[in-house]
Amino acid sequence: MNWVIVNGELQGIRWNEDDKDRTLRIPEGTEALGQWCLEMYDSPCPAPDILEVIIPGSVRWIDPEAFASWTRMGTFPDLHTVRYQGTLKDWCGIRKGWNGSHNVFMDIGLEDHVLWLLDDDGKEYPAEHLVFPEDICEIGAVSFMGCASLKSAEIRGNAEIGALAFRNCRNLKNVTVSGGWLDIPDYDVFEAGDQFPFDDTEELEVILSDGAAEALIARESPDLEVAETKYYLADRPETLGEILELTEEIRDEYVYKYRLDSDISPIRLFREYLRISRLSDAEESALYAEREKDGDEGSEDRMPEGYHEDTETELSVSLRRRFYDMKEQLREYSEAVLNYVVFLKNVEDAGEVRERGPELPDLGQVETEATDALNTAAYVEETEDPELTERLGPVISWIEDLNGFLEELQDVEGNLWDEYNEFCEPDWELYSRISPETFLERHLDTAEYLLELCAGCLDHMKDAGL
Repeated sequence: MNWVIVNGELQGIRWNEDDKDRTLRIPEGTEALGQWCLEMYDSPCPAPDILEVIIPGSVRWIDPEAFASWTRMGTFPDLHTVRYQGTLKDWCGIRKGWNGSHNVFMDIGLEDHVLWLLDDDGKEYPAEHLVFPEDICEIGAVSFMGCASLKSAEIRGNAEIGALAFRNCRNLKNVTVSGGWLDIPDYDVFEAGDQFPFDDTEELEVILSDGAAEALIARESPDLEVAETKYYLADRPETLGEILELTEEIRDEYVYKYRLDSDISPIRLFREYLRISRLSDAEESALYAEREKDGDEGSEDRMPEGYHEDTETELSVSLRRRFYDMKEQLREYSEAVLNYVVFLKNVEDAGEVRERGPELPDLGQVETEATDALNTAAYVEETEDPELTERLGPVISWIEDLNGFLEELQDVEGNLWDEYNEFCEPDWELYSRISPETFLERHLDTAEYLLELCAGCLDHMKDAGL
């Protein structure tokens, strides 16, 4: 055989009639497997019936149609074994191409394959019961798609899981996520595709820690509980889908009746619901009375300094509460922006930015508070109480200006995320017209501008007399 390798990319193999070996060992040092790289259209003869492919640890990119065939109706029908000469972390980091209609492990071979990896001592083992340690922060798209050898997986770190990473793994029965958060894309990670309707995948259970569950809920994914995948809490049998449905019904009742934080997450709200639902009527009544008393006594502590309840009406109390909540949320947001600016100033390699990202709190709650505050302000004006309107005038004026601040904040934050997401694209180095160092400088400028806007917003808040 004659290998056609250009700039580290395997572009094809010219086979000869005497090439009968059904194990294909790709040369060490190869960095990429190009489209239809196991054959050449002008080969003297077609490739043999390949049984297994040995991929060297030097490979960093695999084309979506790398294992397709010119001569065999698009597939190598007997190719069901992949032996990768690298570790689990290395395999997760390989960019495996997929374009929606084609990918490395779908409909062009390898849709039901056995994967072999190397441990830290260089010993080969089958990918059956995989443990992803804390230092694996990314599991690339389609990394284990169609892996018939995989039976269980435990993800211990804070992992970003690529699209379709565990799709069509017909023997996979259990996935445990014990990390603090989990990033799952819009494409379902675990589902079975229509072209491979394995009945066994309906038995798959994904057990999530609280942090991972809350991160998944935060994405507002409509597929929390699809036919093939059921997400569960780590220590309770209830599915997240059931929790979401239930919390929609009980949120108002439990937040207001039992003085719970209005921002309480669905997971924690559900746990509180379960706890209260197990109490006797007498115990529940006592809890309600205690919470009501604590709420009345603690309300003044949440007000700005100088607040006197007996001089304000019910409307002004509501307005000032919302205003104070917005101030606290904006302070938290500003602190997160400051931390990101400090991080960017201290990174030595621009690649470190990919591992973290901005990590900024959501401003959506501030917007909600601002809208509600404006509604309250309208009621204040409707009272036609000159003294009350004059006293609350600066607050109302600032709230009316707040939407402009929020729009600019969100625009700049959007630019920050656009820069980050573009930099995280797998082919950024190939197509970008700027260097990583230039990206880092521009990204830092955007973050610093966002910090300036936060400072201006908080300074403007002082003008309102709070």
